[in-house]
Amino acid sequence: MEHKIFELGDFTLQKGSVLPSAKLGYVTLGELNEAKDNVVVCPTWFTATPSDTASWLTGKGRALDPEKYFIVVPNHFGAAVSSSPSNTPAPFGRGLFPRVTAYDNVVAQHRLLTEELGVEKIRLVTSWSLGACQTYAWAALHPEMVRAIAPISGSARTAEYNKVFLHSLIRAVTSDSDWNDGFYADKPPVKGMKTFAAIYAGWGFSEPFYREELYRSFGASDTEQ
Repeated sequence: MEHKIFELGDFTLQKGSVLPSAKLGYVTLGELNEAKDNVVVCPTWFTATPSDTASWLTGKGRALDPEKYFIVVPNHFGAAVSSSPSNTPAPFGRGLFPRVTAYDNVVAQHRLLTEELGVEKIRLVTSWSLGACQTYAWAALHPEMVRAIAPISGSARTAEYNKVFLHSLIRAVTSDSDWNDGFYADKPPVKGMKTFAAIYAGWGFSEPFYREELYRSFGASDTEQ
């Protein structure tokens, strides 16, 4: 699935800095109807690209059917297709990439919908996890535009318990000496990412997932891999 790019120009962020020549990656599925009332927005979740999200959430005969709806899947900042540490030139790339928020993502997505795609009303905003956080932000920032939301496994505000978990993931990566304050090149922090994955495995899957050994469907022979 080919990603499209919407050029945002110099984009002012909620925290006060400016992201120069900002880009918003996205995909669209289906067609906008004549009444322009069949729009569904599905923001990406953590690590996901627009094509990833589209493949998981949409499909013929499914609830989000491109034959019925015009589905827009925008990529959040920092997720490789939109402006990210990996694709932003110096001096704002890598470890110096500015802090962005759910607010920033929705402001950028609103511009995509209104300026590029000519959308004035959204039938539904829905997505999972970080995408659910953006779903809540859409409703808060543009209630006049959004008819309904369906956040999945996400919250409008990050709980303290979740913050502790997220900080443990950050520490796992940044404690790897190869992290180099985000300025790694030929030698990425592989050990840190493996630790990250081990921590996330206990959070992302349920106890029955391991008890019933469903991990074997991924080719893993035991939980040590």
